[in-house]
Amino acid sequence: MPYQQSIHELLNFIASSPSLGRMRDWYTRSGEGELTVSGCAGSLFPAAVSMLYNTQPAHKLVVAKTTDEAAELYDDLTAMVSSEHVYRFEKGKHLSEQTLDAEEHIGQIETLDALSRKNECIVVASTASIATALPAPENVKNNVFSISVDQEYDFNTLTGLLDELGFEKKPFVEAYGDYSVRGGIV
Repeated sequence: MPYQQSIHELLNFIASSPSLGRMRDWYTRSGEGELTVSGCAGSLFPAAVSMLYNTQPAHKLVVAKTTDEAAELYDDLTAMVSSEHVYRFEKGKHLSEQTLDAEEHIGQIETLDALSRKNECIVVASTASIATALPAPENVKNNVFSISVDQEYDFNTLTGLLDELGFEKKPFVEAYGDYSVRGGIV
């Protein structure tokens, strides 16, 4: 029978290394300091980030050189840390100071929503995306709402909110920012 080991067992083994132990101890003592790590190959860097996050959960910004590296980091981190705590923010169209564009990359909106609600999370971004102009946190909080499957909502309230937030009613949903009504179902 082949040997099997969980990702968490591997992460614990990696975290027990003296070098990562010193980094974790420094980070714990210094609080929210800036930490620069270079020369890590493969998934060692995301393993170190997940260890630091699990040691001291708080907002963490991880910046990759390229969009492709950011995507790889995001994939690794979602395997190592619960995916509900990892967000990917990529450069897209300009985000208005006042409103969120529903056609914008949904990852940006989800990231901004998590940050505006002060959820502890890891944000993965490329160097190109960190210069993106952002709306104020209160504007994000006031312009994002969540709906759940199998939950009932007042039809007029929901469609009115969608219209107010700039969604467009169409016969068929084709893109972010569209909604459709069929027989009283939105």
